[in-house]
Parts: sequence; C-alpha cells; structure tokens
Amino acid sequence: MLGFMRKKAGSWMIKIILGAIVFVFVLWGGQGYKSRKANEIAHVNDVPIMYDEFRIAYNNVLDDVRRRFGDNLNDETIKMLGIEQRALEQLVTQQLVFQEAEKIKIKISDLELSETIRGLPYFQRDGSFDGELYQKLLSRQRMTPEDFENQQRQTMIMKKVGAMVTESVKVSDQEIRDWYNWEEAEVNIDYILYDPETYKTEQPDADALKSYFDENKTSYMTEPEIRVSYLRFSPEDYKDQIIITDEDLQDYYSSNPEEFKKPQTVEARHILLKLASDATPEIVEEKKIKATEIESMAKDGKDFAELAKQYSEGPTKDQGGYLGEFAKESMIAPFAEKAFSMKAGEISEPVRTQFGWHIIKVEKVNEETVIPAEEAFPGIREKLVAERAQSIAYDESVAVSDTLYGDNDFPSVASEHGIEVHTTNLFTRTAGPADEKIANKIRFAAAAFTLERNAISDVQEFDDGYYILQPVEKFDSLVPELVDVKEEVILDLNKDNQEKAAMKDAADSIAAIKNGAEFSAGAGKYNLKVLTTGFFDRNSAIPEIGYEPGISAEAFKLTEQNRVAETPLQGAKGYYVIKLKERKQPDLEELESVKAEIEKRLLQQKQMQALNDWVTDLKEKSEITYSKEFLDRQLAQQ
Repeated sequence: MLGFMRKKAGSWMIKIILGAIVFVFVLWGGQGYKSRKANEIAHVNDVPIMYDEFRIAYNNVLDDVRRRFGDNLNDETIKMLGIEQRALEQLVTQQLVFQEAEKIKIKISDLELSETIRGLPYFQRDGSFDGELYQKLLSRQRMTPEDFENQQRQTMIMKKVGAMVTESVKVSDQEIRDWYNWEEAEVNIDYILYDPETYKTEQPDADALKSYFDENKTSYMTEPEIRVSYLRFSPEDYKDQIIITDEDLQDYYSSNPEEFKKPQTVEARHILLKLASDATPEIVEEKKIKATEIESMAKDGKDFAELAKQYSEGPTKDQGGYLGEFAKESMIAPFAEKAFSMKAGEISEPVRTQFGWHIIKVEKVNEETVIPAEEAFPGIREKLVAERAQSIAYDESVAVSDTLYGDNDFPSVASEHGIEVHTTNLFTRTAGPADEKIANKIRFAAAAFTLERNAISDVQEFDDGYYILQPVEKFDSLVPELVDVKEEVILDLNKDNQEKAAMKDAADSIAAIKNGAEFSAGAGKYNLKVLTTGFFDRNSAIPEIGYEPGISAEAFKLTEQNRVAETPLQGAKGYYVIKLKERKQPDLEELESVKAEIEKRLLQQKQMQALNDWVTDLKEKSEITYSKEFLDRQLAQQ
C-alpha cells in the first residue's frame, strides 16, 4: 500500500486547486459601522462597491495572510501578494454572483433560511434551536437578527450558485489513471554540482565596485520610514466601569452549558511497536504477532511498566509507557476509541494506528463532570468584564473617530475626550515602532503605511484594543552613497562573481557533453564527482539535493533521447548538471486503493476550474470600473 495520503498532502498539483478563484463567504460577517468616510471605489454593472466594504474585505484577506506568514509580514510580501487588489476582486466576484443569481431567479425562501439557521449548532441547546440563545449570541457580536439573516441568505445564495455551476462536472477513469501515472512516476538522476562558494574571489577594484553599485542601486535603498501619532482605546482602561450582577453570571452559566462540562479523560500507559508507513504486509503481521506475545505477558501478570521499558519503541518508553491523563480528541482515532472503551486496569489487544501496533493499559477513568456554578462564576465574571470593556472601548473609539472626521486637529479632539495622544519613533514597516505600549507592532506598521501624511485612519483593531492613527512624518526610500554601503557591495559583488563562474563552468560542461564528451568528463575537469540521487517523485525532496521543484521538474522532462538537461539548473547549493539514469512507472495494481481519493481531489480541481472559468466569463460580459484613486494606489505599489 502506498503512503498516498501522506505524500500528497503537500502536492503542488493539489495546491493549484486551492489557488483557483473560490467564492468567499466569510466577508459577509461583521460588517461594522458605516462611516461617513465611505466612498465608491468601484462599480460592477453600475452597482457601487463602497470603501467601508473594501476595508472589511482587505482586513479579512490581511488576517488570512498573517495566519500563514505570521507577524513576519513585510512591505515586499504585502506588495507581492497584492492584498488590496485581491480584496477588491473578491468583492467584485461576489457582486457578479449576486447579480447573476438575480437574473436566473435563485432565491432563498424564508423556510430554507429558517431551517438552516435553526440547524446551526451554536444556536442550539440540548440539540434544539434556542431563540433566547440566538438573540444573546448575536447581541454579543453587535449584530441584529435581521443583519445576520441577510448575511446568511447571501451565503446560501452563493452556495446555490456554486452548486449550479459545478453540478455537471465529472471525473473519468482515464483522468484518474493519467493523474496517478503523473503523480507516482519516479526518476533517478546522475548530477554534478558546481558550488559557487568553492570559487576564490579577489578584492574588486574601484571601477568594478562602482559599476556594480550603479547597476544594482535599488537593492541598497533604505526602507521608507514613518512617525505616527495615535490614540489607543484599551479595554483594560474601561474594566473599572463594568458592573456584573449575580443575574448576569447565572444567565451566562445557564446559556452555555457545554462550556462548563469537563470531558471524560483516561489515564493510560502503552507499548508501541513502530511500523513504517510503507511497511510490507509481512512486516505488519510479524509486528502484530510480537505485540500479541507482549499482550499475553501483560495479561499473565507481568508488570506493564517494565514490559514497556523493555519492548516499547515509543518516546514514553523510559517512563514505562506512561501517557498521563488525556481527553479523547487529543489522541488519534483508533487509539482513542479503544482506550475510552476500556475500564481501569484493563489491557487491550494490539491496536493498529499510523504509528504501529499499540498495547494499551488503562490506569484510571475520569468520568465527565459539570463545573458547579459557584466554581464557574469567577471565570464568567472575568469573561463578561472583558467582553463589555471591549465593547465600551470600541464604541468610544467610533465616537472619537466620527468627531475627527472633518477636523484634523488630532490633539484637540483627543483632549476633549480625555484621550492621551501617543507619538512613535521613526520606524519601518518591517521593524515596526519601538513603542512598548503597542502590543502588535507589525500590524500597527502595516496599517500606518497605508495612510498618507496627516491622514486619519478608521478605527483599527489590534491585539490590545482599538487604535486611530495619524502619520505625522513620512520619508520615502533613498539610495545611499556607495561609501555608506561599501562593505555590503563588496560582499555582493564577490558572490555575484562566484555565481557567474560556477554557472559558466556548468554551462561549459553541458556544451562538452553535447559535443560527445562523457558525462563524467565535466566532473573530472573541475575535480568534482558524479553523484546519484536515487529514485524520487515529482513532489518529494530529491535525495542528496533537497526540495528543489525546478530541478525536479526538469528531471522529469528528460527522455531516453535527451538524457541531459539543456542548461545548468540553479538550486540552493549551486548549479547542477543533471542526466537521466532511470525512470520508473507506478504499479497500477495499487491504483484501486487510492482511486476514490484521487477522484475526490480531481473533482475538486475541476469544480474550482469550472467556477474560475464561469467567473471569468461573467467579468468579460460585465462593465467593471475602478476609481482613479484606487488605480493610482495600485500603480504606486507596483
């Protein structure tokens, strides 16, 4: 059996699926307040897209990118990803979908809407819809039922349209076979590595240094800098104003019963006999027999902990296989299902998981309990205070923001509201401000750099509260004088010369091979070795070389007629000259075991492509215009 699911989790072909245009539902949540600053930034068939819609979409896209990149999100990455353009394109796509839904009369009846909302688990208590809970949860999100129901209706319309577009998409058996043959094929290559770091360099003369600097000036530009005045509305500052009654505590406790349940837990030991993901059936059976023998010894009275120390191959071996106390969801399914079906003192038969064969001994079972109200109240009080303080901070920030509109006297307005104005040091987007009062400096910087000098931001929500920003100084990037970056330029020039020398020798080697020389001749000329990778597939790291998609792609283009790559291939370690040694096609007998998963993945890919094509066609038939200000900003970011 192939380790198919494990291997394909990171497949670049599968990632293409995720890169296709998809319908974005999340942007309809949490619309926030409508500022007087809103203006039209685009039109889709004469229907406007407003600035406040765009800001919500932009923040959602930015948050999604941060979840993938973390807070190490710099100016270059944000520009490269085109976050503003992506956010606006999502809004355009949604508007096109709604317009098309209206044309073909796709609607959501009140009954459909009601049934869908009543079926949402977070509005249910004991398996049934709870109207009081529904009202309370929406209220905490500062939403009315009407707002939520409109958004839910829009989401359902988009799902219906998506289903309509993709319902005829099918995957044939031939497509499955072709995909499988493509994905599972393997090659083995010979290669010669020309490592730039092995090439000697000389101190460059002044003319060479100046010439290199003049050609690469933009590489040495300083980062733009900014100084920002800001107002912070921290929930911590409003907590003293909050009064929580006993009725509030009891009401929350009664409305959220699941929150106060302590799930059942088990305390256990185990003995693990490991299995490789591609273990043969013979090895699997051999290990099972050994596990059964250990089980018999344990059930015959031998100390389980000592058996674990002697036989277990898992990380808890030295602790006698002790796993401690754990909840069911914290363990992989087969192990958890067995452990939670046992009583204290019981020893299991061998249980198979992705790691191998386990013998489990349950030491103790802790049944599910409910935290008493009195014990829960302190935590509830703390939570309600935090929620209400955050709400007050938000409302206060909105009130001040609306006052600032049309009145750019930042300090005066702040003084009238009793808010302190803070001012940062000069900072770059990548470093963020040095101000210790700011919890998330990178997000603060990202928001600040979207503003012009003296412009006042909308309310920005960061980790520690709500902010209003005003850049008071902005300095563009500058090209430094050569004398200021001379050492850096010398290092870069030397590295560039090494790269060119290595690439030239690799290219000369390929030219010699084309003229009839043996593949090994190039290696011998430069006192290098011909090495062999061993077999690898398109999506794996190349043995001895590493994860190099470009080299891998070229390796799979090689044929019996053209066994040597036409040009040197650049990798992390240098320049490679590669030659096909062997090609191996997959075993079609194993296709049946993964056929269903391949069909599912290909169907997703084709459905996404169908949606992509459909949206593209809609755009071509529609009139879509963008405001000059938005287009100018996009041009400036390129």
